[in-house]
Amino acid sequence: MEIEASLAKPMKGANEPMVDKKVTEGDSVQFERLLFDISARFVNILSDRVDEEIELALKQVLEFFQADRCALLEILLDETGWRITHVATQEGVPPVPLGQNLPRSILPWAYDKLTKKREALAFARLDELPAEANVDRQTYIEWGIRSNLNIPVMVNGPVSHVIVLNSLTCERDWPDEFIPRLKLLGEIFVNALARRNADLALYESEAHLSLAAASADAGLWGMEPFKNSLWVTDKLREIFRFEPEEALSFERLIAATHPEDRERVNAGVQESRETGGLFKIECRLPRPDGEIRTLIIRGRHSAKRVGLPERLTGVALDITERKEMETRLREQVTEIERLKRQLEAENLYLRQDIKITQGFEKIVGSSDALNYVLFRIEQVASTDATVLILGETGTGKGLVANAIHGLSARKDRPMLTVNCAALPANLIESELFGREKGAFTGAHGRQAGRFEVADGGTIFLDEIGELPLELQSKLLRVLQDGEFERLGSANTIKVDVRSTAGWPGSRKIRTGGI
Repeated sequence: MEIEASLAKPMKGANEPMVDKKVTEGDSVQFERLLFDISARFVNILSDRVDEEIELALKQVLEFFQADRCALLEILLDETGWRITHVATQEGVPPVPLGQNLPRSILPWAYDKLTKKREALAFARLDELPAEANVDRQTYIEWGIRSNLNIPVMVNGPVSHVIVLNSLTCERDWPDEFIPRLKLLGEIFVNALARRNADLALYESEAHLSLAAASADAGLWGMEPFKNSLWVTDKLREIFRFEPEEALSFERLIAATHPEDRERVNAGVQESRETGGLFKIECRLPRPDGEIRTLIIRGRHSAKRVGLPERLTGVALDITERKEMETRLREQVTEIERLKRQLEAENLYLRQDIKITQGFEKIVGSSDALNYVLFRIEQVASTDATVLILGETGTGKGLVANAIHGLSARKDRPMLTVNCAALPANLIESELFGREKGAFTGAHGRQAGRFEVADGGTIFLDEIGELPLELQSKLLRVLQDGEFERLGSANTIKVDVRSTAGWPGSRKIRTGGI
């Protein structure tokens, strides 16, 4: 190990005789003064000076005990060893690398004695170590340590640190009278480190919080209820237009708000102080140029103990743009509602025209005769009556049939057209009613008829006068009962089909049958 190599260097005066330091009353008084002086320096010490002051104190202890090395070690959380955090050495003594971990395995007996039994470890000579400390003895020999004093330090918990005093140049005794005082000194060190670490964690937490608040464009503030002082972030100073070096107070914050809102803001803060609850206040912030900004101020109190408010903290957020957006949104919603009512009113006037013109897209004309035809189409479209459309070839009987279907409740179902004059007499029955496989020569498969396909919709039989007489009875059954059989089958099929038919003749519509 690197640390073993540095400690194993031969020391000047390694063969000097043992020094047996006796404790006198003057020594005790001197050490008490030293302890008092060190303790005074650690009262209200700044975080950035803790490490420096600990090393200075270790140097003073080193000089008092005339040792060669004095260090503070931290027990690792996983209990695998310790770490050298602070050290002081005499001139000429090999340095020890700070921050290096010492594995538990090289000093197992000492580690257990200090951390498990919580006992101090002191020996003036290596032969004082028990047989079970053989591994430890070899480590001390490799490091050149002749006498050693280790004191466990614990503060409200397990052993967290160890104060170490080494003598490398000679063997020496470690007076028992100083062990409790050194343990007290270690507690001073540990408490200072704990405060330093807490300050660093708080600083880091505040830095993260400030960053998050800045990202949200919010300003943070804090107030001690019993002190007339207010802590704010730079963002909050920007929101309120406070000067960078201006000393702030709660009264100054209240004075910056709109006169009509001050009482409400003050009442909300005071209520939070009394009840310990959260508060959320919306207020206005007038600017010197006459602009009015809108703020949301949120906060809560924290208490050190019940009934004693200790600090109020919160956040202020400029919501002017959001309020303006909400106002515009409300205006737009109002306008939409107005337009909606206007459209509904207009729809009442347009609905009848839409009803009349819907389905007539392909019928062009405005004569009285054509308007009468359209009127009759509208009359029969809403019914399920069978319709006969009379008109010469080319006058638009198919357009009328499509218009009737388009205005009916069946408009979303199929509309089929059959030209009875274009179908051979021997095929029209299978075309209309379908056929089974093998019903006649050439019928290689089952085929659904037009009536079956048009189920739920409308069928238009153009040139119905060309329909063979032998099919008229079958057609009548479909029109009356909605029943028929496929060609070559005895099974009855029921359908719901509206029928319209075209016949050459006068241009008028007759309803109720053929």
